[in-house]
Amino acid sequence: MNRTHSAILLFLFLVIFSGQSFAQMFWNQAAFFNASQSDFLSVPNSPGLNISSSFTIEAWLCPTDVTSATPQVIMQKVQGISLSGYGMVLTSGKPAIRVNGINRLEGKTSLQANKWTHVCAVFDDAANTYSIYLDSKLDTSGFIPVSPASNSDSLLIGRGYTSSFDGLMDEIRVWNKDLTSDEIEKYYRSTLGVSSGKYSSLVMSLPFQDRDAQGTLFSLVDWSGNGNDAYNYGVSPKDLKYRPSTTIIHNDCLEFDGAGDYTAMESSTITNPVNEITMEAWIYPRTTSEQPIIFKCTPIGTSNSYRLSIFNRKLFAQINSGMSILSFDTIPINKWTHVAFTYRASDGDYKFVINGKLRDTGTALRGLITSTSDSLYIGGFTNVVNKFNGFIDEVRITHKAKSLYEICSSMYSSIEQSNDSVSVPTLSLNLDGYTVSNADISQRLRFRNDAGFAHAGGNTYKPVSPMLRADYLNFQKGFFIKPTDRRIPETGTSGSMTTDSMEIFLDEDISDMNIFVAVNHSMGDNLRFSLTGPDGSVLIFQSYRALSNESGNIVTVFNEYADSTNADLKYICLSPEVKPSGSPISTFGTRTCRGLWKMDILDNVAQDTGRLYAWGIVVNNKTVLPRVLNTNVIVQGFYNPATNQSIRDTIRCALRSSVSPYSQVELVKFYNPLSGLTDIHFSNATPGEDYYLRLRHRNSIETWSSSFVNFDPFTSQTEYRFNTSAAQAFGGNQIQVDNSPVRFAIYGGDVNQDDAVDASDLALIDNDATAFITGYVDTDLNGDDFVDATDYSLADNNATAFISVIAP
Repeated sequence: MNRTHSAILLFLFLVIFSGQSFAQMFWNQAAFFNASQSDFLSVPNSPGLNISSSFTIEAWLCPTDVTSATPQVIMQKVQGISLSGYGMVLTSGKPAIRVNGINRLEGKTSLQANKWTHVCAVFDDAANTYSIYLDSKLDTSGFIPVSPASNSDSLLIGRGYTSSFDGLMDEIRVWNKDLTSDEIEKYYRSTLGVSSGKYSSLVMSLPFQDRDAQGTLFSLVDWSGNGNDAYNYGVSPKDLKYRPSTTIIHNDCLEFDGAGDYTAMESSTITNPVNEITMEAWIYPRTTSEQPIIFKCTPIGTSNSYRLSIFNRKLFAQINSGMSILSFDTIPINKWTHVAFTYRASDGDYKFVINGKLRDTGTALRGLITSTSDSLYIGGFTNVVNKFNGFIDEVRITHKAKSLYEICSSMYSSIEQSNDSVSVPTLSLNLDGYTVSNADISQRLRFRNDAGFAHAGGNTYKPVSPMLRADYLNFQKGFFIKPTDRRIPETGTSGSMTTDSMEIFLDEDISDMNIFVAVNHSMGDNLRFSLTGPDGSVLIFQSYRALSNESGNIVTVFNEYADSTNADLKYICLSPEVKPSGSPISTFGTRTCRGLWKMDILDNVAQDTGRLYAWGIVVNNKTVLPRVLNTNVIVQGFYNPATNQSIRDTIRCALRSSVSPYSQVELVKFYNPLSGLTDIHFSNATPGEDYYLRLRHRNSIETWSSSFVNFDPFTSQTEYRFNTSAAQAFGGNQIQVDNSPVRFAIYGGDVNQDDAVDASDLALIDNDATAFITGYVDTDLNGDDFVDATDYSLADNNATAFISVIAP
C-alpha cells in the first residue's frame, strides 16, 4: 500500500536536522502510541529498508496492554494485505516476528505492563533461524526457512490493520544483518547514530530526541544518517528529561584496540581553523606506546595541519608539520585525563592544559594554520603503526585559542548547540552514540576497522569520562568543583578512599545544596559515599545501591528535590540527577558553607577498585560563583602584638593586570577586620588569569603583591597572605610587627599619599600634634584617634629608612 504523505504533518520540520547528534541526554524523549489507527509513524520506503534476507529489528517497549490477544503492531513493512515484508507484533504481551504476513516465531515470555523491556527480533537467512531476545538475553529461537519478500511500501510503526500499539517506544532500530548475541548484548543499552565500520548494517535509528536541548526536543530524524526519517500521524512525545535512565546509558565514548582502529571525518570549514585553535579531549590510554589522539593530515601522515599525540607518555603537538611542541607532564595509563592544546598564529603563543592545570606555555611561530582537504582523524590514521589503545571522549576543535577558564568551565560539561558560549566555530563531538558535531555542523565521523563506541551500558564493564549535562541545575557554573584523582579504596580491593577535601571561602548560610560526584567503578553496590561539612556534620548520600548492569559508574548530581529516588537495580545510569539517600538540607541547612568540606568513599567488598575523578557542591542554587579573594592584611601602627588584633579601618584592594603597564581591572574597598583576615569579592576577575594585588590605605605606603594571584577556574576563589612574610610584598616592602606569631604589616606614614614617607608627612603630623587634633584624621597613624608623638615616631623611623612605594 503506497501512501502519499501530507505536507501538513506534526513535527515534520524536525527532519531538517538529519545527520546531527545530541549529548548527555538530560532531555531524553520517547514516543507515545495510544492504540489508535490514526496514531502512528510512517517511514517511506527506501532500498535500505526493503530487506529480503537477514535482518534485526529492535526497540525499547513499555506496553500499557499486555493482555490483548489481538496482535498489536510494533512495526511492519508490508504491501497492503499481501504476504510480504517483515515486522514485529505483541500478542498477549509476547513479542512475535511477523514475516510475509504470518507470525513465524512467538516469544515465550510476556512483557510486563508499564515496564521498559528491550525487544530484539533477529532473522539469520543463512541458517534459516529466527530468534527473539529480551533485555539482550535469548528468549526463544526456531528453524524456519522463510525469507521476507521485498515490497515498496512504507515502514509503519505502531499501526496495524486490526490493532495498533498501546504504550511507549524508544530507540527503534533496523539492521540489514542478523546481529550476534554478543552484539545485541553490547549495543542494546546504547543510542546509535552511525552507519559506518562495524555499524554499516544499521539502516535506521530513531531515538526520538533532537541533537540538543534547544527548542523542540522530540525528533523523528533517522540518526543513522541514511535518511529514513519518520513522518508523524498523531504520535505524542513522552518527556523523560531530567531523569536517570532505566533503558540506555547517557554517556559513552570511543574505544580503540590499538590494532588498526581509527575514525575519520571529511574536511570542512569546521575542521579548518586558520588563525587560532584549541584541541581538547578526555583520553584513557591503556598502553605506554605512542598514542595518536587528533590529526588533520594526509592519509599516510606525511604532512599535517595540526596534531595532538602522546609520545613517551608526554603530550606533543604540531602545527603545519613543524617541529614538535612538547609538554613535560606524564600522561597516566588506565585512567581518564583531560588534555588541551591551544595555539595562536599571530604571536605563536601556545599552551598545554592537563586536567585543568596550565602545565606548559611558550612561543612557537608556525604561521597561519594551513587549510587543506585532508580528513580529520581521531585515534590514528591509515598509515600510522601505533594507533590509540583505549578510550577517547568529548573531542573539541575550536577556532580560538581558548583561555584557561574557557577550557575549565566546560571540562566536566559536554558542549552542544544550546550551551556553546564560544562565538567562533566549534567542532564538538560528544560521542555518546553519535558521530557529528553537537555544536556547529560538521561532516560525519566514519569508523574504520574495529573502532567503535565503548557501549558503557552493556553487560561488560567499561569506564566513562567524568562528563555531565545538568544546565538546569547550574552545572558547572554554580558549583564549587574539586578535580581529583583518588583510588577507591586507597590500597587493596576493599576499605576507604583517602579523604579528599575542598575549602570554601564563601560565607553564606545554606538553604539548599546539591552534590556532584564523578566515579568510575564496576561495583557500585559496594560503595558508600559520605560528605562531611565544616562543622563536622556527616551526610551519607549514596549507600550500597546497584545499577541494573555490570557498572558502578556514577556521574551525577544528588539533588534532594529530584523526582527520581534511587534503589537497587532501578537505573542503568544515575545522570543527570537523583535523590540522595540522606537529606543535605537537614544535615547542613542553616549552617555556613564556609570552611573545609570532606569527601569519603568506602568500598566494603573486596571485588574491584575504582577512581574518584571529581566532586563538588552548589549552595543556594547559585548560577555563578563569586570571585573571592581570601587575604590577611595588617597596617603598621594599627596592629597590637599583645592581642594579635588590629584596629579596623578601610583599605582599598585593586586587581591589576600581570602585563605592563599593569592596568587596573577592578578596585574594591573593604573594612579590615580585627584579625586582618578577610574575604574580598570581585566582579570583573576572570578565573585562570594572573593578577597583581595592590593595597592602598589612607596613611600607608601603597603595597603590591610579590607574586600573581589566580582565581581557581573550578571554585572562583584564591588566597594571598600579606602578613606572613615581608617577601609577600613586592620588593619585600613590609615591616615585621610581631614575633609570636610572626607578622608583617604594610608601612605607615605616607600621610599625603605621595608614595614616600618623608619630611612633608612629618610636618603634617607635627602640626596636628601641636594643635592636639583628635578623631578620624590621616595624621593618626595608630588609629587611637589622637595625633601625638607616637604617630610622629612611627613616621620618622620610616622616613629615616627612606620607605617608599616599590611596584612592578
